[in-house]
Amino acid sequence: MGEETSVELEVARETWVTRMGFVFAVWGSMTGLGNVWNWPFKVSVLGGGPFVLIYLIMLLLVGIPVVLTEFVLGSTFRRGFPGALKRIHPLGEFLGWFCLVNTAILTAFYTVLIGYAAVYAGYAITGLPLDGVMGPSTFTDQPGFFVNMLMSPIVLVGLIVVWLVVFIIDYFGTRGIERSVMILFPLMWIIIIFMAFWGLAQPNAYQGLDFYLNPDVEQFLNPNMWSTAVSLSFFKLSAGMGALTAYASYLPRRGELTNSAVTTSLLDTTFAFTAGMAVFTIAATAGFLGGGGVGFAFVAWPGGMVIPGGNILGFVFFLMMVFLGVTSAISLVEAIVTAVMDKFGWPRSKAVIVITLILFLGGVPFTLWMELPDPMGAGDVVWGLYLLDIFDYYVENFGLVLVTLFMMIIMAWVWGGAKILDAANEAGDFKLPSWYKWVVKVISPVGIIIALAFIIINGFYAVGSIMEFTAPLIWIAICIVFAAILWRMKGVD
Repeated sequence: MGEETSVELEVARETWVTRMGFVFAVWGSMTGLGNVWNWPFKVSVLGGGPFVLIYLIMLLLVGIPVVLTEFVLGSTFRRGFPGALKRIHPLGEFLGWFCLVNTAILTAFYTVLIGYAAVYAGYAITGLPLDGVMGPSTFTDQPGFFVNMLMSPIVLVGLIVVWLVVFIIDYFGTRGIERSVMILFPLMWIIIIFMAFWGLAQPNAYQGLDFYLNPDVEQFLNPNMWSTAVSLSFFKLSAGMGALTAYASYLPRRGELTNSAVTTSLLDTTFAFTAGMAVFTIAATAGFLGGGGVGFAFVAWPGGMVIPGGNILGFVFFLMMVFLGVTSAISLVEAIVTAVMDKFGWPRSKAVIVITLILFLGGVPFTLWMELPDPMGAGDVVWGLYLLDIFDYYVENFGLVLVTLFMMIIMAWVWGGAKILDAANEAGDFKLPSWYKWVVKVISPVGIIIALAFIIINGFYAVGSIMEFTAPLIWIAICIVFAAILWRMKGVD
């Protein structure tokens, strides 16, 4: 019965309508919120021009090989991450579920950030004030507006809206994803190009570009820069999340792989680079250079929008953040939905309803608006944002890098680097040379191991509170326990 069900799933498996739809969907998965604040911030604080060059080197040696390997995994075995790895080694399924539990945690707090952006977009275009502990504050009244939002149920409302959109798109499968990205892809490019030209036309544009790309040659010797380039490439390229494997599993049998891996990776990097020009030229005009991350996107940058057209520009910026976030979120949900459908034989409707409900509930703690004392007595904190910051660090830096390392070992050493090469060449527009198998067997894994070593060292010295000390233990326990449960559950696949 199990074998028959598996055959039925194989026959009935969805496929992408067009190759372009697959490319746009993967690009949408890669191009997330981090492109408009995380990428510019890390480029600016880690040496400008040299970091861009280092990122491109690591993209070629580590990032693109990882993307191509995930494509091969999904398209060859026609399964989500756990099911595909299971066909190589029984323990591979456990790694696959570990990956997807990590992805679930990421999705839970990632959609909260999209909710932030949705709230900001609404208040930017309407100009309405948000009342709270800081008094009535409009979009540009910072940090008053940001604090009022964090300590208000409005974030939960934003989260609900985001999940309704993600649910509707994922409910219709590859057709829904393909149609949505076909609309959002050109819209996001139009918005970012508009913002880049707007920024370059401002009187202080040169100051912003100088801050963004001013080269610091000494940074080439900074090992933290190289490890950051690796971890950032994984986050930006959706590596180690199971999304690329799930999307590739819906390719036709001879779906193109090599050109898609290169095209989507370069499209993502080009968008991020353009976003950096837009953000920092406008930030220079607004007088808010020097910030980054959540604080920059939701405090410094909006606070500087007290310029002509600032509300409209703010609306466009945060609307783009919503679009970027949604295209990534639907891929993260799809990674989990695909794996559940493969293992348990659930119809898509049931899988999407159950998974989105679980992930939505998992995101609620990250919206907590109560202010409580810090565990180390360093002052009061808003617990939603506090939890989000901590778990983001471990999920992105440790979870994604660990999963990607073990995936590369299983694929390149257990399954075989030569098989990766043959599968890519069989379905590729251009042929990779024979020595490429050593890239996936040696160069990429070694690069990941070195990056992981520096991440662990930096993480050890970054611990500053009991919560920050226990967070990685909580995170690893959640991933291991739930992965083990899902691994041992009986399925039809």
